[in-house]
Amino acid sequence: GLYVHAPGKAGKSYYAVTVVLNGRENTALLKKGVNVVGPVRENGGRGKPVLQREMDMKILFDYAGRRLQYTQWTSLSLANLPNQYYNWSVFIPEGVKEGAPLEIVLSGNDMFRRPRWPHRLDTILVSPHDRHGGGSLAGKPIQTWYFGYHESAGTLRSMKQGTIQPYTWRRMLAFLNWASEEFKIDRSRVTCSGDRGYSATAALHFGMRHPKVFSVVYTCKGMPDPGALPLSHKRYGRTYPTATAALQKLIGRKEWGLKI
Repeated sequence: GLYVHAPGKAGKSYYAVTVVLNGRENTALLKKGVNVVGPVRENGGRGKPVLQREMDMKILFDYAGRRLQYTQWTSLSLANLPNQYYNWSVFIPEGVKEGAPLEIVLSGNDMFRRPRWPHRLDTILVSPHDRHGGGSLAGKPIQTWYFGYHESAGTLRSMKQGTIQPYTWRRMLAFLNWASEEFKIDRSRVTCSGDRGYSATAALHFGMRHPKVFSVVYTCKGMPDPGALPLSHKRYGRTYPTATAALQKLIGRKEWGLKI
């Protein structure tokens, strides 16, 4: 198995493999040093995305360049639980030079692997998947509207405990910080865009609330008031968790403070 977490600060840690049966953990072997690894030197920080593959996709991909898929592992502060992962697509145009602009594209309908079309040939495109890929929340995909979700989701805690946190905003900012160094982009030319509907509205709020990150924000039919969007359970004809549906009305409220 794989366990991912983000240390709060640099230091040494020990790890062990134990067995849990009916909620009771057997730690007897730890006294003998069996299945114990360490000390492991760890660095603090939010980690680096992992390159999964170079995608070979032809339909709607008529621009020359490299299309890469990265996985961003997240833990506390970027998610409410450890061991969560999210996929990203990165498009690097052919012949792009150091100091190129970068655009984060918030796409609708989970089409994060398809870059916005048309687009500039000198700009690197990155696009996040709104829903998590698995981990502790596997089987219960949470649509975050490119903002966040309730900190009790996927846990035994009640939704009355805690609040909705901007986890998606945090992980997108973390990815952009990494991408800026990895691809040596021009930080003064970072753009945020959205396709239509909820992704356009999400791009409008994400971009406008981070003026030190983005130089340009543009969307197609983005709504300044997220509460004007139709609730997801009405739009798709199925029921979503109340907290997720309510998020669409809460995302733009000043009372949140939106501390990142």
